Amino acid sequence: MKSISTSIFVTILCLGVFSFAHSQSPSFSQSLSNPSFYIPSLAGWHGGLAAQAQYRNQWPGIPASFLNYQLGVDGYVHKLRSAFALQAGHLQEGSDQVTGEKLQFHWAPRLSLADQVTFIPSASFEYQHYKIEPGTWSYWSQFPDPLSAGGDGKVDLYGLGLGGSLVAKSFVFGANWSFINTPREANFTMPSRLTLIASQRFSLAKVAYFTPTIVYDREGEFNALTFGSNIQYNWINLALAYRWNDAAVFAAGVDMKERLRLTYSYEVTVSSLGTEFLGSHELGIRVLFFQQQQKGRLLQDTSIL
Repeated sequence: MKSISTSIFVTILCLGVFSFAHSQSPSFSQSLSNPSFYIPSLAGWHGGLAAQAQYRNQWPGIPASFLNYQLGVDGYVHKLRSAFALQAGHLQEGSDQVTGEKLQFHWAPRLSLADQVTFIPSASFEYQHYKIEPGTWSYWSQFPDPLSAGGDGKVDLYGLGLGGSLVAKSFVFGANWSFINTPREANFTMPSRLTLIASQRFSLAKVAYFTPTIVYDREGEFNALTFGSNIQYNWINLALAYRWNDAAVFAAGVDMKERLRLTYSYEVTVSSLGTEFLGSHELGIRVLFFQQQQKGRLLQDTSIL
């Protein structure tokens, strides 16, 4: 299994390094604080019920800063050997110049391959709605302008997604392909998005845990490759990450009675955009319920980045 996990890490690294674009739609740095948002097959990893909320203020140094809000609930149903997740989000650019809402539903059944080795496929349905005011097409210029075709600036998109995760003891590899149908309305087409995540949790003298992660995210012709390093000691969580040619991320979090987790991260822009964008701030909260249902727990815990 060690050779397989090493091969997966190297494969993701090569995908990112040999890609040439370095941007994408606004998203969250804390990719593993709410894992089912990026990798739906990791829904219900805790074996019970979880609720998460995230807030991101991206580039507050410019008038058209991005605000992202995300709420999620996921749970595992032992009798069905399946997990389910519901995610709802809101995006805002500037003073309501560009707004968007999204709703996602995920289903992830579990298949036991061997002792402590589980494969979890996933299927997703997603709805997104955007409203773009005239003359405000900025970051979203990576997509065709829906106003250019005489539209009213309102876009409704329906997407399908497929994915899967392999969990072997403390090693996790997850993949998800969203908007595989590349929905189109008027002059607006949403490109498909591929996300790959790999992580390995190591015990440090049985008093702390070290979890390196690598995340590759590709949307259309835009991509991001992120290396993360997480340390967990008792109730304290610290993390560092570097997004290739884009940003450095610093994060911290606290756990309370193994049920509540609060996290904060700050992202420093290191690309050609410059420091005048003032980086990005992100807050997260996670609450776990029904922790007594350990028989359905896949992972001991998840990291922040």
